[in-house]
Parts: sequence; structure tokens; C-alpha cells
Amino acid sequence: MFPDVIRILKSVKAEQARIRLSLGDKYTNNNLVFSNSDGNLYIARNVQKQFQVILKTAGLEYMTIHGLRHTFATRGLENGIEIRVMQELLGHVDFSTSNDKN
Repeated sequence: MFPDVIRILKSVKAEQARIRLSLGDKYTNNNLVFSNSDGNLYIARNVQKQFQVILKTAGLEYMTIHGLRHTFATRGLENGIEIRVMQELLGHVDFSTSNDKN
């Protein structure tokens, strides 16, 4: 993982700990990386709706959250990340998955 991602994840974990302490028994500890304010799962359609609001605010066109993965791969390759490195970053076992030009 990139150092910035590790830093952000540690920050999220620390914030969750603060929230968990403040809510006490009202917090459901599901050991999730990302959870709503009481520790439960996010509802996927609500996450997608909020993502669309963010895109619109930023003046960007519709995209699924999974589309970010493709954008990351495309921009990374365009900016010189080697295909083998991108394969590892994306967790692709097969080289052809990362190198699919279709």
C-alpha cells in the first residue's frame, strides 16, 4: 500500500476508536475498516448515491465506485507505473488481467 493510504487508514481507525468510546454500548463493534457512525455496515446504494453527489459537486460525470479502480490503473499506466507494479497494486494474479487492452 502507498504510505498515504496507510496514514489515512490509521486515522480512520483512531477516529473509530474515539467514536466507539463516546457511544459506549450504542456502538456495534463489527471490526469493519469503514462503518457508519454506530459501527454498522454502510448500505451500498447510499454509498453510491453519496459518491454521485461528490462527483457532481466536483463537476465529474457519472462513474461507479468500482470505476475508480479502472481510472487508477489507467492513470497509473499513463504516468509510467510499470505493468508488473500495477498488477501487484491491483492484486491481479494473471498478467493478462492488468494488461487487458479491450
